[in-house]
Amino acid sequence: MTDNQTPNKQTKQVKAPKQAKQTVPPHKRFQNRQSSEGIHALLQEGEEILRVATIHPGIYWKTVAVGILALILIINIPTFNLGIFVAFVAFIMFCLATLYKHFLLLVLTNRRVFLRHGILRVDTIQIRHSRIESVETERTIMGQILGYASVVIMGTGSRNTAIPFIADALAFRNELDECLNTYEDTHATS
Repeated sequence: MTDNQTPNKQTKQVKAPKQAKQTVPPHKRFQNRQSSEGIHALLQEGEEILRVATIHPGIYWKTVAVGILALILIINIPTFNLGIFVAFVAFIMFCLATLYKHFLLLVLTNRRVFLRHGILRVDTIQIRHSRIESVETERTIMGQILGYASVVIMGTGSRNTAIPFIADALAFRNELDECLNTYEDTHATS
């Protein structure tokens, strides 16, 4: 073919069709949370995440208290190495609290509750709604001041599991109570 000849077929640029806006499934909405990254793989067909409990920053209150003590010791007793040692302990406490916060998880679905806690031994527990006897919240004095509580889920077979430092503990408990009531209503009539 020479420069003066034109090809028999003309090439057209075809635009790709616009893709419809896709809705994000409920279990994909929480993928940005590092602590719930594995939960979407555990969901059954038709199961939806209703609530992921928020871990309160109050998890660090002991670390802050020890850090303040270290600062006081460093300022008031500069020749003593005790302040530096206490600051090192505060740093270790901060690292442990951060790890604990990373592994701490409480997720409510329309069928089950997922719990995960621990650092060296990470326990992952799944409790079906039919196996939950009661749900309680426990608040310490610091929990009252800072606004967090522990959610205690009591399952059949005397399995009690407490998840501490939950910021929205009352809202989580209320939503779980609604799910349990709905479950009882639908299964009591069948």
